[in-house]
Amino acid sequence: ADAPPDPDRAAPARTAWPLRRGRDRGPIMAPIFLGTHEVKLDSKGRVSIPAPFRPTLSRQGFDGVILFPSYKVEGAIEGCGQEFLNQLMDSVNSYQLFSDEQEDLAATIFAAAHQLQWDGNGRIVLPDALIEVAGLSDKAVFVGTGSLFRIWEPQRWAAYQAERRQSAKQKVPSLAVKPQSGPGGAPGGVLEVLRPRDGGIYLDGTFGLGGYSRGLLEAADCRVVAFDRDPAAIAAGAPLAAAYAPRLRLVQDCFSQMACHLEGPVDGIALDLGVSSPQLDQAERGFSFRSDGPLDMRMGPGGETAAQVVNSRSEAELADLIWRYGEERKSRQIARALVARRAEQPFARTLELAETVRGVVRAAKDGIDPATRTFQALRIYVNDELGELERGLAAAERCLAPHGRLAVVSFHSLEDRIVKDFLRRRSSAAPRGSRHLPDSGAQPAPSFELIRRQAIKPGAREAAENPRARSARLRAAERTAAPAWPGGMILRWSTLLWLVAFAVAVGLVFQIKYEVQDLEDRLARTQTRIQKDREALHVLRA
Repeated sequence: ADAPPDPDRAAPARTAWPLRRGRDRGPIMAPIFLGTHEVKLDSKGRVSIPAPFRPTLSRQGFDGVILFPSYKVEGAIEGCGQEFLNQLMDSVNSYQLFSDEQEDLAATIFAAAHQLQWDGNGRIVLPDALIEVAGLSDKAVFVGTGSLFRIWEPQRWAAYQAERRQSAKQKVPSLAVKPQSGPGGAPGGVLEVLRPRDGGIYLDGTFGLGGYSRGLLEAADCRVVAFDRDPAAIAAGAPLAAAYAPRLRLVQDCFSQMACHLEGPVDGIALDLGVSSPQLDQAERGFSFRSDGPLDMRMGPGGETAAQVVNSRSEAELADLIWRYGEERKSRQIARALVARRAEQPFARTLELAETVRGVVRAAKDGIDPATRTFQALRIYVNDELGELERGLAAAERCLAPHGRLAVVSFHSLEDRIVKDFLRRRSSAAPRGSRHLPDSGAQPAPSFELIRRQAIKPGAREAAENPRARSARLRAAERTAAPAWPGGMILRWSTLLWLVAFAVAVGLVFQIKYEVQDLEDRLARTQTRIQKDREALHVLRA
C-alpha cells in the first residue's frame, strides 16, 4: 500500500492480514535477519526496509512487517515476520486462558503491535507511537538479531552496542554449537562429544572468546590448554586464565603446533574453525565487508595482508584463489575487475574491495552479500587456513591418548571435506580397494573410530538464536590404541591412482569452465557492440 497523503500523515491502517501457519505451507526455513543497516527517515515517517531483510519477510506470507515496542530493551522497536509471530502466539496460548501471565504478555506485545505492508519501493510508514518509543528523528538503524530485528535511533544503538560488547568481554560467554540430537540419541555439542572428566587434560585449539575452555573447566575438575594465534584473543582471555589458574593455560600459537607445547597425551581436543566473532566485529581487523576498515584479514602477527595479495597477484592467480577458496563462479570476472580497479588506485580498505565485487556479482535472493565468497577466499589464503587444518588434524592424531576424543566444528564445505576425509580414511569406515586391482599390502590399523558417520548440524532454534552457527558442521571421532599413521597420510597405490585420475578430470573440467566463461564474456561484448551498431544505424537512418 502507498503511504498516506499529505498533510495529515495519518498512521497506516492496521489491517488484520491472515497469518498462515508454517504447517499449512509445508516446511519452511527459519527466518534469519543479519547485519546492521542505517536508513533515512523522512518527514512523513517513511523508512525503507533493508534489502537483505525483504526476502526473509516475503517468504513468510506477505510483503510486510510486524513491529512492536521492545519488551526487553527500552528505547527500541522489535520487528519480525509472521512466522515468529506465530511462535509468539503459541507461547502466549500455552498459558492458562485468561491467566495473569497470558494477559500481561497480550497487553504488552499484541496490543501495541502494528502490521505494516511496504510499498513498491520497500518503504513502510512508522506510526507516531513507535517513532516516539525509539526517539527517531531523521535516521534509523535496523539491527538483525537472528529471528528478530530491532530498529534503533543511531546514537542509542551505538551506546547499547558498546555496553553489550563490554558485558560480553567480562562474562566471556560460551557459544558452543549444540546441534539437535540425531538418531539413537547421538551426542549434540562439542562438550557432550568430549565428555570432560575430573583429572582429564583437554586442548582448546581455537580459544577465541573462551567459550569451550570455560565450558570444559566448569563441567569437570580438569585442566585445559588453549591455543590462539591472535594476540588480542590471548590478552582478552587473561582474566579467565587468572580466574581458573592453574587449570587453564593460554598459548599464543597455531593449533598445528600443539605437540610443541604439551607434556603428554590429552583426553580431548576441540577445534572451532574459521574467523572468530571479535575478529569479524572489529572493523580494524579487516575481515568484514559490511564495515569499512583496513584490508588486513590476518588472524595473527606477520605475513601478507589481504591488500598486499589483491594488489600484487596476477589476474590468473586471483581468479584461481577466489575460485579455489571461495568457490565463486564468477572468479574470472571478479579478478578482471580487481586488476582494472587497482590500476587506478591500489586497494587499501574493505569497502573498496566489497564495492568492486558487488559491481560484478549480483545480489542473491537469499540475502547473502555478493562479496561473501571473495572475502572468504582471501581470508583463507592469507591465513593458510586449510593447510593449518591439515597439519592440525595430523597433530591431534599424535597428541590424543587412547579413547581420547576429537571434535571439529567447520563452517564451509572446504573445511568439512578435509575433516571428513581425514577421519574417514583413518577409521574402519574407510573404503576398501577394488578386488579387481592388485593389493598394495597391509593398511595401517584404524587410528580413529567415528562417533557418528554424518556431520551433526545445528537445529532451527539455535540457527535462529545464533545466525553465525547456521552453517556449522560438527564431526567427532574417538582415538584408538593404534599408532598414528606415519607421514600424516598412507594411501593404497590404487587409491592414489584414482586420486590422480580424479585430479586430471577436475583440471579438465576447470579448463573447460574457464574457456566457456571466456567465450560467454566475448559473446556478451559482441552483443553489446552489435546493439550499439544497431542504435547508430537507427540514428543515421533517422
